[in-house]
Amino acid sequence: MYSTAKYHLQRVILLLGMTFSVLYIHAQDTKVTVIDKTMGTTIPYAHVQFTDIKTSKSEIVLTNNDGVATLPATENFNQQIAIHITYIGFKTFNDTIQKGTSIKVKLSESIQHLEQVVVTGQFSASSPEKALHKITLITREKIDALNAVSLDQVLARELNMSISKDNVLGSSISIQGLSGENVKILIDGVPMIGRLNGNIDLSQINLNDIERIEVVEGPLSVSYGSNALAGTINLITKKDQQKPLSVNARYYGENIGTHNVDGRIGFKKGTYFGAANFTRNFFDGWNVDDPTWENPALIADSSRVQLWKPRTQYLAGFKLGKKLKHGTVLYNINGFDEKITNRGTPRGPYGESAFDDLYLTKRLDNSINVNVSVDTINQLNVLAAYNLYERKREAYISDLTGVTSRPNPTDGVSDTTKTTLMMLRSTFTGKPVGKNWRYQLGVDLNNEIAFGERIKDKEQSIGDYAGFASVEWQPNLKWTIRPGIRMSYNTQYGAPVVPSLYGKYQLKPTMAIRGSIARGFRAPSVKELYMNFVDVNHNILGNTDLKAETALHTSLNYSFVQLKKGRTLKIKVGLFYNQIQNKITLAQSSTTLYSYANIEEALSLGFNAEGQYNIGHLKTSLGFSYTGTQNSLANTETKPEIGYSPQLTSSLSYDFKKYKSNISVFWKFSGQVPQIILDENDNLQQSFIDAYNILDVTANKKFWKDRVILGIGVKNILDVTNISSSGGGGAHSGGSSRPIAPGRVYFVKLGLQL
Repeated sequence: MYSTAKYHLQRVILLLGMTFSVLYIHAQDTKVTVIDKTMGTTIPYAHVQFTDIKTSKSEIVLTNNDGVATLPATENFNQQIAIHITYIGFKTFNDTIQKGTSIKVKLSESIQHLEQVVVTGQFSASSPEKALHKITLITREKIDALNAVSLDQVLARELNMSISKDNVLGSSISIQGLSGENVKILIDGVPMIGRLNGNIDLSQINLNDIERIEVVEGPLSVSYGSNALAGTINLITKKDQQKPLSVNARYYGENIGTHNVDGRIGFKKGTYFGAANFTRNFFDGWNVDDPTWENPALIADSSRVQLWKPRTQYLAGFKLGKKLKHGTVLYNINGFDEKITNRGTPRGPYGESAFDDLYLTKRLDNSINVNVSVDTINQLNVLAAYNLYERKREAYISDLTGVTSRPNPTDGVSDTTKTTLMMLRSTFTGKPVGKNWRYQLGVDLNNEIAFGERIKDKEQSIGDYAGFASVEWQPNLKWTIRPGIRMSYNTQYGAPVVPSLYGKYQLKPTMAIRGSIARGFRAPSVKELYMNFVDVNHNILGNTDLKAETALHTSLNYSFVQLKKGRTLKIKVGLFYNQIQNKITLAQSSTTLYSYANIEEALSLGFNAEGQYNIGHLKTSLGFSYTGTQNSLANTETKPEIGYSPQLTSSLSYDFKKYKSNISVFWKFSGQVPQIILDENDNLQQSFIDAYNILDVTANKKFWKDRVILGIGVKNILDVTNISSSGGGGAHSGGSSRPIAPGRVYFVKLGLQL
């Protein structure tokens, strides 16, 4: 009996011991110490995500100053826990551990963390660090941080780029001191058509379906032909569809009367994938004296004339792709419809009527892209497109007493212009005998036709049919040299042979020097040659005596990238020089009189330096550029002095990973800019546009397992509206000032992702 009692007592003691042991283990905190594998030091502020494998419950913890992330024992987690560790500049780590244990994890540095893919001007997709050109990559992350709606809102914050705005003709860009006629705008490699005043209206390019923006400064005329002289901007749309079905919807509003909505549905089934999207952008107009939070009701006096015109845009798109055994095929169709309302000043003895205009723009873009990759070297890409553009002006006489309108019978005040583009571009990238060589052969066939009452004979066309070739040679691991040449036949001009030479020297894995010398070519457009835009508000004359532009570009760039202890440092320094013969300029002689002219010679040169420094969740950048321009004036023997214009940019962003939020600050200073105008005697003269600052603060936060995104902020905090412009402003902006922005703007964005 005694033995039996002793036996049971031993079992009870053993059971209690086991129970206390289990409770002790359960009571222990789960700790992960994160260490730099190379340096042997701990890493503070790394992200450690703990996920209960059984319940999928997650908790994100930041490592402390000792590199330790702690999951308290009080957290209601089961025994099996998955850990996911990330930190900028290091490879991601995944593992499974037991609750209550403590482990040490060594992270390896990874240069791959920085390598985001670019394709513009490249033989094949590569990172900006490996590209031979200087490429500015604007990611979707930055677009969202800016809370930008259209392309002009993003590029206006970039270094070495300037945006000009006309409230009817739209927004245009200059790069390296050269205007928008010399900038090629592409969407997935397809050139945009429909230039007004020589420029593509960047405010018509919506960013809702854009994955990233690639900007190459300097000529890419060998690859992309005419207009790719000052730079090339290629917008890459979203194509990757990981899940069988995804649905996104978003609202964006501003206190000045902006209300935008958009939605997107993506799908994937087997080897097929696609997406459909729709956007409506609405802006009810704005004047300098409008109230801050609401626009006043329109009345029949001079206040009906708005500096920033009311605008409504509708966009819709559809894409369908199929993954092949060795490539992909993708069809894309996009439609665009815009209405701008331009209300005139009351006229007549009693202000009972006014001249009003509607500006209606329609676009329909179709493209099909076939990409076949036999292996990593031999690749064939075929891109075909057919695009239509229509710009219509409808003029009315509005009865302000009865609020009715009738068409204005005056000849020439209403007009419709149409443009079509058919293009076929095909490239083959291969490798001849020898492991250090690659080559690319291509054809680029373009035919553009313009129709309109203001076009000579009501229809004119320009055909440009070209072949191009480039060879890339790597004699060793440090040197990469790429010569190229383009030969073309242009139906309007004897197009010149366009050569180029690019080189890169890799000093160290973290340092590189890039150099280039290239020719550029731009033929006058159909509108520059044959269009006469003359009415009560405009006098823009085509010039059939224009000569084609030719240019010589040289540049030298240095880049440095360093990853150390979770810190990322990027430095870029560059010099450029552009010499243009027979530069085509739309010059101004009065508020409304413009004409195209060949300036005998134009120079553009400058220096720029950029730095980015990221540590933990903090991202900072600082940039400076100093650009000089010089134009030899007509009928003069002496050249004016080079006019220089500085720019400064800075940004600061901090991610609160634990709270799934971030805050960003963007600042840009644009210095005084020289410009060329025509005086009352039709002589070209130099004038200036005043300096100004733009400052934005934005914040974003995610809710409900990242399905809901809230964005708020203030744009143009310094309340810049117009700036002085000696010699006149844009065709629609008033005589001695230029519009920059519609005052200080408060915005809110609400997005849903399913």
